Amino acid sequence: MNLLFKVKYVFKLYIAETPEYKDAIPEYPSMFRPFVLRWFAENDQLQAEYVVGALQSDRDSGFKPTSQYHRYSPSVVDVFCSLTEMYKILNNLECPDPELLDLYMAQFAGIIAGVLTRYTDIVKRQFVALCQNNRRGAVLLNNVVEIRELLKKLFLNMGGDKLGERAVAIIQTLQSDRLAGDLDYFCATFARSLDGTLEASVKIMKEKLLKMKNVGNTATDAETNDVIYAVMQTLSEWLQGVQAVCETTGLKKLMKELWQLLLEKLEKLIILPHMPENLDMSKMETLDLTEKQSDVLESSLEVFKAFFHGHEGDGLKMSFFDKSPELGRLRSALELYRYSSDTLIVTFMKTEKNAAKCQERVAHVQPVGYVTLQVSLFSPGDGENRLTVKVVSASDLRWPMKGVFRPYVEVNVLGPYLSAQRRRHSTNLRSGTTSPTYNETFHFNLGGLAEPEQYELHVIVKDYCFARSDRVVGIAVLQLDQVVDLGSLWRHLPLSRCLHISEMGRAILGILYGRSQDEVVREFVQIKSTRREVELETQSSR
Repeated sequence: MNLLFKVKYVFKLYIAETPEYKDAIPEYPSMFRPFVLRWFAENDQLQAEYVVGALQSDRDSGFKPTSQYHRYSPSVVDVFCSLTEMYKILNNLECPDPELLDLYMAQFAGIIAGVLTRYTDIVKRQFVALCQNNRRGAVLLNNVVEIRELLKKLFLNMGGDKLGERAVAIIQTLQSDRLAGDLDYFCATFARSLDGTLEASVKIMKEKLLKMKNVGNTATDAETNDVIYAVMQTLSEWLQGVQAVCETTGLKKLMKELWQLLLEKLEKLIILPHMPENLDMSKMETLDLTEKQSDVLESSLEVFKAFFHGHEGDGLKMSFFDKSPELGRLRSALELYRYSSDTLIVTFMKTEKNAAKCQERVAHVQPVGYVTLQVSLFSPGDGENRLTVKVVSASDLRWPMKGVFRPYVEVNVLGPYLSAQRRRHSTNLRSGTTSPTYNETFHFNLGGLAEPEQYELHVIVKDYCFARSDRVVGIAVLQLDQVVDLGSLWRHLPLSRCLHISEMGRAILGILYGRSQDEVVREFVQIKSTRREVELETQSSR
């Protein structure tokens, strides 16, 4: 490299302005190309070792900020000083060959990408442990923010968008994909370090909410503040420690992650509790929010918004909350709590019409069998609607034929205002066949309080088991709006393993899941949560 600089000096001083070379590309740069590429390779290894040393130095000092004005640790400065020195050498080459210059810049861009990727990879491996200390976590977050800023400046010094396509592509991919993704990862991981503490606070909030007396329908500020006190204290103490160190760019991203974590806890622990796959309705927790409790939660969401927005708007922008899908989902769920169970069931039916069509399409692709029905709907003139269902047969049932297989068909009618009506019939057992014939007819009275379109048939083929729960073979759904116009129809329905329920449908089931005193609701939730056991899939496919 020293010889190359001497040749460049001689060429510029004595040869460059001669008529023969004035407008021509000289030959000497290409002669030194192998040596320059070897220099790149050597520096690539040296830079990688330098990153490890710089981070080790940071770790030994406890990741202290560079100064009170620069809140990132010295390793960032060390790494970029090394890269900048390398760029100065490359720039001083003043390579007159455009193609070689593009190649060298692409090589240098690759080294930058390798160095910064190695830096964030090392931090990632230790970040979960390091971010348990708020100050360390904030400094490391600042490091990634500063790396992106310094990379932007270095890119502009190199020529910015005037660089060759390869170099530009490498830097832009590093900046917009890798480092942006790393920053998102660090923010999400840092926020999740508060997971256990925040969950405990939300559980305290839940206890206070459930103990609240349902006096009046409007929540007072004092009641709201009392319910959310533990959560607000947790958020305030944690953010106070982080804000003292964290730069604005990283802090706002961190607050967005913390906001999403808070809403996730509110949803799972209070507003829409998780339904276990194997429901035991006798042990299910009652969480049917009253109108007063719903109002307190709505007021709480407004207080949380104001907290994250900041006293003078120095936090998250209001437009962020307006576009927050998590907040919209919680508000919709709280509105649903005000509905009666029958209204929620009707809303579920309307919501799931498209899901039911998708269900049938999926079942046709991968069916576990078929069931054939004849369904008739009529009104005898007394203002009530009656339904007749004939279960003709089941066929091609996919089932592991170990032991005795005794399939039967359970027919459920689901919909509003059915508490006084019989809602379930079952066929007799058929033994030892995967294509049983039944030819059994059942009658349902839907009453006259709702239109037939608001009801559906939920058909479950089961295997009878003595002394334990019967096992599900497959499920099919027939909405009665398909029967209304025709009055009667035959359907050969494909059986699927489980129901495909939309997000809104799951929210409604989550609310109904808490209303355990209502027998119709218990049945509805359990039926909609029915699914075929996973281990049976493996056995039947063998």
